[in-house]
Amino acid sequence: MKNSIMILLILVFFSAAASAEVIKANSYIMEWMLLGPITDTGPAAISTNVDWLIDSGGETEIRPSEGDGLELFGRRYTWRRYQILEIGGNELEPLGDFDYSTAYLAIYIKFAQSGRAEFLFGSDSGFAAWVNGIEIAQRAKNKMNWTQDADSGQIHVKAGRWNLLLVKATENQHEWGISVKTVQEVSDFTFISPWSKIRQRAMMTTKWASIKKDG
Repeated sequence: MKNSIMILLILVFFSAAASAEVIKANSYIMEWMLLGPITDTGPAAISTNVDWLIDSGGETEIRPSEGDGLELFGRRYTWRRYQILEIGGNELEPLGDFDYSTAYLAIYIKFAQSGRAEFLFGSDSGFAAWVNGIEIAQRAKNKMNWTQDADSGQIHVKAGRWNLLLVKATENQHEWGISVKTVQEVSDFTFISPWSKIRQRAMMTTKWASIKKDG
């Protein structure tokens, strides 16, 4: 029984190590969780000051996982995987033609080294960005055209710790662009809240302890 548990733990360890995904330094983040577009809000949608996530903890407290959802204006919105196909000012155009709308992008990222983590943002409308609930960048005013890496934000991170990067992208009219570049290399990323993983591991540990005791 002890050997079986040891083999399982070794497999879990190597499976986690093999699943690490890197985003190279000075590269755009192309894969996200997306919530939205949140529509039917009128001109208020283009304001970066409106917290549409308030019923789920708010923009500074939410820790979403892929598949989580919330109700807004009688409609169900779900965090889902979203792949940006190319950078150039139309990153959210595949969502459809939605004027006066808001979308949220989220990803959990980890850095191999402690220190300053910097991000560069490009947008054609308003945006705001948070890391672990701390706002690092915002542009409330809509622009006529998407501008590459026009805004920046930074925060101190610790090596090996998960960080939630949350970006709100508002849309006025016409093209809908938002891009995010990480200046430092990201050593791993995920779309499941690490806090949920910790709870799952704790439950798994309790289960195996019970099996060992009964065995």
